[in-house]
Formats: sequence, C-alpha cells, structure tokens
Amino acid sequence: MPSSYERQCVIVTTINQDLSWVNKFDGFNYDLIIIGDIKTPNSYKNLGNCIYLDIEDQHKLFPQFSSLLPLNHYSRKNIGYLFAIKEGYDVIWETDDDNYPIDGWGLLPTGELPLITAPSYPNIYSLFSDKHIWARGYPLDQIREDNSPCINQKINTDQVGVWQGLVEGDPDFDAIYRLTSDGYEENAKYFSKNDYSKIGLGKNVFSPGNTQNTLWVAPELFYYLYLPSTVTMRFCDILKSYVFQPGLWKKNKYFAFTEPTMFQNRNKHNLMSDFISELPMYTKFYEMIDVLQNVPLAGEPNDLLSIYKELLKKDIVGIKEIETLKEWLKNIEKLNS
Repeated sequence: MPSSYERQCVIVTTINQDLSWVNKFDGFNYDLIIIGDIKTPNSYKNLGNCIYLDIEDQHKLFPQFSSLLPLNHYSRKNIGYLFAIKEGYDVIWETDDDNYPIDGWGLLPTGELPLITAPSYPNIYSLFSDKHIWARGYPLDQIREDNSPCINQKINTDQVGVWQGLVEGDPDFDAIYRLTSDGYEENAKYFSKNDYSKIGLGKNVFSPGNTQNTLWVAPELFYYLYLPSTVTMRFCDILKSYVFQPGLWKKNKYFAFTEPTMFQNRNKHNLMSDFISELPMYTKFYEMIDVLQNVPLAGEPNDLLSIYKELLKKDIVGIKEIETLKEWLKNIEKLNS
C-alpha cells in the first residue's frame, strides 16, 4: 500500500432529516460524498462540508445508469462510486449515516498482518470477541461448528485490496441474533478481545463483509464496488462482499478485517422485516458459493458480468441486474479510458 494517497473520500446514502451527523467527518482528510434519494431533504445542498448529489444530479452525471437503479433503494450508492472514480479518488471509504468514527478511523493500516488459510468459513467475530456472535451473512449451519481459524502465514498491508472495519455499539448482526440471543443489547461493547488488531483472509476463505465501515484501497479493483439492486436490501451489500473476494484473489489481493474504528447508534429497524429481507442470503448461500468457486475469472471488469449471469441462473438475482450491470461496466470502461 502506498504510504499516502492524494485523494480520499467517504460515500454515504441518507434520507436522514437531521443533518448534524455530517459533522462527524469534519477534521478528517476525506471528502464526504452524500447520495440522495426521493426522501432526502434538499437542505443537504446548503452544507459546505460535503458534496451532495440529489436525484437530478445523479441523472445528469450518469443518465442511463441512474434511470436503471430503483428509487428508495440502497443501490443508489452506486452513483457515488462512479462519481468517486470519475473524480479520481485513490481511497474510497463507505459507511452509513448512523455510524460514528472512533479512535483509529480514517487511518490506513500499515505493517504486517496474519492470514487465515482455513477453514472455508471462519467466524471472524470470534477472533475479536469472547461473546457468541456472528456477522450478518455468515452461514447459519456453521454457527455451532468448530471453525477455529488456521493462522500460519503473514502478508503485508499493501497486499490488501479491501478492509472491513468492525463496529462497536450495535455491530452488523443479523435479525436472528437480535431476536433470539439473550446476549444482545444495544450500545454494548462486543469486541473486547484483543488477540488481533487486523487479520486477512487467504484464498478460498470466505467471510461476509458489508458497507458499514469498509475501506477500498486498490483503484484497479473499484469496479467490484458494484452494489446489486435486484436482491433484498439486507442482502445486497452481503452479496457484493462475497462477489468481490474471488476477484481480489485473482489480482493477488486480499480481504482483511480490523478492530472497531466506528460506533453505530443504529437507526430504527423492524427486526421481523429485517429477518424476511435476510432470508435469501441464507437459503441461497451455498448456491452463491458454488458460483463464486467455479466461474472462471480473467482479472478484468467483465468478470462481474460472468459472475452475475451465473447468479441469475441460480435465481439469486433478477434479470434486470444484468442490464444494470452492463451499464455499470460501460461507465467503468469510459471512466478508465
């Protein structure tokens, strides 16, 4: 990883009526890019400490692609990714409007880190916590299995393409955990175990990521930022995270986790609605993994199209995903030319 970057940004979508959350990014060396939606207040336009793109701006910048993305949907964040690529940002950090920086946020990890080489589905949270917890998108049938990580290699941080920072307060748990666990409480400290400050995943080792506190540091792989729009809202960022992992390996890059650098004061959720939205990522999990393990990759943007065509055959994404993805790739090609 280079010792410094010239341009760094944070990308957030919001419909929050309270604009004060924007101030949490003041003082950091990151431009804040906010992607609006139908319910987003126009008053964000008047803020001087962010770049705000409303629906009209989005249509002007990327007309065909913007028209294909659904309104009132998290996938409009894709416009922010394209805008950041267009503007030449070297580092893209993505998060949500209910996450707040704590010690360590905004700093690019350096040095060596241990690498997990087995099993296929380690529970990353177990390395940072003594509590029986797991991340949203972790396969349910693996929760009680002995998936103790095998850690016998090290890599340097310049070999990492995507960093997933953990979050305190209300981490990225699934609705099943929140609904059924006696250990769940809001605004708690979950990651008190300090065996590691950062750890990487080796090739053929999968773990769910999200878009809650995620750092992209390899511009040549920014095309994997694509967020699918034909899956449920609680599945779209999880699917994205699984899709990009084989893409990183093809480029000899890795996915890695760091100790918490954000605190979430979670926006109000209906947990039963979350549960329904999360079901496909569990019922389709092994079909998704089968695709990711078997689609040949060439190390180029069209690999995304190959993957999603196979996901369509498994009924994991809808037919419109292919049309939207093709338009994404057209924009990627144009912006990189």
